[in-house]
Amino acid sequence: MFKSIQGRLVIIFIIVAIALVLPVGLVLNNRVEAIYYDRFVSGVENGFRNWQVNEGIDDLDYMLIYLRDEMNATLLFSLDEYKTYTVIEAWDINNIIHSSDGLFNSNKSKFLSEILGSRNLITVLGGMTEGKESVLVRTDTERFYDYARRVRLADGDFILYFRYNSAAWSSMTDAFSRAIQISIVLALIIASISGYLLARTITDPIKRLMNTANRIAEGDLDQAVEAKSDDEIGMLTAASNKMAQALKANLEEITSEKNKQENILNYSQDGIISYNMKGEVILSNPAATEKLGHEHAHMPFDAFADLFDMGGRTVRGIIESGELSNWARTVEFEERALEIYCSVFSDLAGKPGGIIAVIHDVTEQQKLENLRREFVANVSHELRTPLTSVISYAETLLDGGLDDREVAVRFLTVIHSEADRMAKLVRELLQLSRFDSNQVRWTFLQTDIVLSVKSCVERLQIGAQEKSQSLTCYVFGGVPDIWADKDKLEQVFINVIGNAIKYTPDGGSITVYVSRMGSEVHVKVSDTGIGVPAEDIPRLCERFFRVDKARSRDMGGTGLGLAIANEIVGAHQGSLTINSELGKGTDVLIRLPIDGGGEGEN
Repeated sequence: MFKSIQGRLVIIFIIVAIALVLPVGLVLNNRVEAIYYDRFVSGVENGFRNWQVNEGIDDLDYMLIYLRDEMNATLLFSLDEYKTYTVIEAWDINNIIHSSDGLFNSNKSKFLSEILGSRNLITVLGGMTEGKESVLVRTDTERFYDYARRVRLADGDFILYFRYNSAAWSSMTDAFSRAIQISIVLALIIASISGYLLARTITDPIKRLMNTANRIAEGDLDQAVEAKSDDEIGMLTAASNKMAQALKANLEEITSEKNKQENILNYSQDGIISYNMKGEVILSNPAATEKLGHEHAHMPFDAFADLFDMGGRTVRGIIESGELSNWARTVEFEERALEIYCSVFSDLAGKPGGIIAVIHDVTEQQKLENLRREFVANVSHELRTPLTSVISYAETLLDGGLDDREVAVRFLTVIHSEADRMAKLVRELLQLSRFDSNQVRWTFLQTDIVLSVKSCVERLQIGAQEKSQSLTCYVFGGVPDIWADKDKLEQVFINVIGNAIKYTPDGGSITVYVSRMGSEVHVKVSDTGIGVPAEDIPRLCERFFRVDKARSRDMGGTGLGLAIANEIVGAHQGSLTINSELGKGTDVLIRLPIDGGGEGEN
């Protein structure tokens, strides 16, 4: 109960009630006793004044007779059943001449012991005329106030000692005590009820706020408490509702940002690993696992630093040394080229919170860079050879070769051939450049693929016959027209069939098959030529790649034909695959979709 606000308020009301009632009761009791004592003392003192003025008693015997007379004693000193007097010889305290006290008659020694403890009697024995200190004397059997007065008579000095028993006013104080007890009980009841009711006005709204806060803490943010008053509790309720709305808005914003960050991290092509100050992994996205593997993407920072030659230091040591300000490195890892960037991130207080590592896979970029360098080198080489020949033959002609017609014709023929090679190379390079920059103009129409293939075969028959080769074409089933750019496809067929004729020895055979397979048209060119090594087949469609560079150059090849053919087939949503066995021949299969070649002209 004491742990709740309601219980505490009840206790506070009870304490306040007791604190108010008890002092009032004690003050009233003390006041009653003081009034009775004042009356007692004033009565005794008035008796002495009357005695001295009216009676003029100056003899001990007469005084004793006067005092023993109850009527005279009562009239003179206002004595009653609760008030007693004792006459003591002043020079001999043990000489009690007379006493109306019952204890004196029953136990004189005890009575003498009690009166010797009286401050007022001791005061008078010390020489003072009277002793009237209002001290409540307590004995084993009773409580009383007392009064002492020195009296000078003709017989000598005597002390009149008066007692006033508390029984005279005990009934009054008992009535006050009962009133106080009843008041305390009523005060407790009223305080309990009032405290409970007042506590309810405070605790009920607080309980509602607490229940609402618990539901908000559990994630139910659509909570609001009705403000039933305009006091501080109502203001607290309104502030709580406003806080809940702000918290909901903030959580929605935080959740949105968190989802954005998670999506960015999950779909980022760069691997991201975050380490805390202890070197433990606190975040690793899927790209990091894909690039490094699960084990390396979740290893501690010291192992990560050793793996990529960062000095084998701890996170705290690297941050404190300042070595990580611009740390970036390209490393080779499991046949991949990785660029690793590391930087320090801070917490909300601006203190270093750890290290974040970003892993960027540059394998393809390096391959493209190598291809670019190789491409430039190949173009330079391809152009340098015919240019050298042209320059050499031209210089010879200029030096006098023109005078010999036979030599001049032969040299001009070579110059023409080399110039044609360079023109062809430039045309093919320009065509590839247009493919790369999407500047090729396409004209997609319904095309009779069989007619196009047969036309290309007929155009190349002369070249095959010159090498005593068999060039035949077979069509299987009904092959439909396809949506394609006729001129571009015929360029592909010319290139593929021409390569088959070029690399097939004299007397060999080249066979072209045209057929429909589901939603595709297949054109297959098979030859019995020299074949290609298995390790070179994946590179046959690369630009400037030639299996035997010297021989290919002698045959007039540039190394760009299959690259162009592959680009054209790809633009038709098709594919070009090559199967070959060294010394036994090569099969080139071209797959073209019937309806997926492109749209109109562009």
